[in-house]
Amino acid sequence: MAKKKTTVVRPRKSKTKTRQTRRLLPVLERLDIDVVSSATLNGANVDARLVDAITGIDRDLTIDGANVLTLPIHDPDRELLRADLLGGQIDLDLGRAGRWRMDRSRDIGGLAVNDDILTLRLWDRSSAALRAQTAPIRISSERLDIAGLARFFAREVRGDAPMQIVAPFPGDIPPEETTSSRSSGKSSIGFSASAAAKVKVKGARATRAQLKAIDAILAEATELRAGTRVKVAALMAATQESRMGAEGHTTGDDDTGYFQQGREWISAKNAKDPAKGCRAFLLGGEANVGGTEKTKKGWKQHFGSLSSGAAPSDLGAAIFKVQSGGAGANSWKEEAERTVKLWTGNASGSSSRTVKRPAQWRRGTSDGPESSWSALDREAKRLGRRRFIALPWRLAPRLVVASDQSLIQAQPHVTVKGLDSGILTAVPSIDIEGVKTLQEIELTVVASAWPAPPGAVAELVDFGPADGPWIVKRIGVSAGSDDATVTLQKPTTKVEAQPEATRAASATRGGRSASSAAQAFYSKGLAISAKNYPYHWSGGHASAGSPSGGGYDCSGYIGAACAAAGWGLKPGDSVPDSGWFASSWGEPGKGEEWTIWANGNHVFAEGHGKFEGRSLDTSPAYSAGNRARGPHVRRGSRSTAGFTPRHWRGH
Repeated sequence: MAKKKTTVVRPRKSKTKTRQTRRLLPVLERLDIDVVSSATLNGANVDARLVDAITGIDRDLTIDGANVLTLPIHDPDRELLRADLLGGQIDLDLGRAGRWRMDRSRDIGGLAVNDDILTLRLWDRSSAALRAQTAPIRISSERLDIAGLARFFAREVRGDAPMQIVAPFPGDIPPEETTSSRSSGKSSIGFSASAAAKVKVKGARATRAQLKAIDAILAEATELRAGTRVKVAALMAATQESRMGAEGHTTGDDDTGYFQQGREWISAKNAKDPAKGCRAFLLGGEANVGGTEKTKKGWKQHFGSLSSGAAPSDLGAAIFKVQSGGAGANSWKEEAERTVKLWTGNASGSSSRTVKRPAQWRRGTSDGPESSWSALDREAKRLGRRRFIALPWRLAPRLVVASDQSLIQAQPHVTVKGLDSGILTAVPSIDIEGVKTLQEIELTVVASAWPAPPGAVAELVDFGPADGPWIVKRIGVSAGSDDATVTLQKPTTKVEAQPEATRAASATRGGRSASSAAQAFYSKGLAISAKNYPYHWSGGHASAGSPSGGGYDCSGYIGAACAAAGWGLKPGDSVPDSGWFASSWGEPGKGEEWTIWANGNHVFAEGHGKFEGRSLDTSPAYSAGNRARGPHVRRGSRSTAGFTPRHWRGH
């Protein structure tokens, strides 16, 4: 009898692979002193004598400022020190090792002399090009998010230093600005009802349209830190030229608006905006560009003299000409002086008010001009981000504007396993005081084997309390040296604290704003996430906001965020389990800003609006983002089947 054939069923291998967030940054390029022999200096091949005189080449790469290339050069006869080369701009192109610039006239790089060695310090060219752009600008934030601002600055220098933009989750815009006060019992135009009745234009009581124009002109002059004398002159000019009207006695596009300005000063459209017209009038042209040579001069020079009452010159003469010419000039002066007093609250019957200005991106502050490099740093920090240049990879360097949290979620460039790892050339020092956590650690590594540039992720394993992902903060590497010094930094939830008044007003995608409670909920979740606590069953329950047992579980994590927001719990309260969130917490249904999904076994929070695409969860069951178990801010989506949606009223 024939044997029955047995079919063996083998389990099929799953084709599903764990997805990790892609690396945001390139692998670090190797540095070799031989690159100097094939380099170009100001577009020409480097002189052979200069190549021979270079004794070393070092790179200091960082996320805290510009990357710096250091060239020590043997110059015993001071030949190079006296050369015209050092008096101008130096551009050194090292190919894949980067393009570098020194221009001391723009505060880029520098030099030092020590015995027979002349040392040159050059910036990476992208940072240097951004540093060179200083013309003041203001851009509506409704048109640009932080990534758009970075692209705007990059386009200005595209021909000189092309760069790619890396800005994960770019939908942030700056908060609405609040300036200090002049105000209760006031109208929306900045004057109290009694004060508004006393404002006159050419002897006649000001209309509401004229009051709005006056308010806009004085607010703009105040923002430019103009003194009373300049404000009076601006009102006199608008009174004389247009009777404080957008059309005035318009004769054409070359003479239009409140200040009857020509095209060399401002566009015809902007001339009909009292604030923009005032700014162009006081600064000498729209955004201080274009116009005659006299009007191109910097506003600080003019306001430095005008606000102090010194004799005006150039643009100052144009501003003050209305005080000495034209019929009725003296009466207009008295009229303008009284109007300024009424607006600032120095006359009887007037009051103060709080002025809110729409969110805008700026280059240039009330303290004076500012470069794109500094402006982008300031705006990024305002949103809790960093800006830095990741050196060349493929076609161009990368201009990165990213939060520590988005950086740390990227796939690690390197994993260092243990204090005796082969990539280390010395045992690192670990020193922790009391209950504090380690914030930085310095490694000495094999230079040729280290692939992670500043801003990339390095994961430490079997380092005890230093275990986990770290951000590469700085790398110091010398050509010809076997070692490199690497500084790692624990990720932080913010680079620089925002003012308390602006956190609640942070603007969001689609023009919506997050409430202060919703922002507090997310900020607490982000702060816990940054500390990389492990998952610990019943962790975080003993006192809402504090870990217990070394970490958090799902309801302890969500309870901590709710306590920070004031949603049903207070800091220090005991946190119930996930069943309480499913049946008793908040109200049924999805929220506008946050939804709590819960059942008897698990609870997590899903964000909406500004927080769209982000969740607070201890589970790694997500399509993207942090894959580790534990309390983390997650990216991507997960199934809500079997969960009940709850929300806090109004959120």
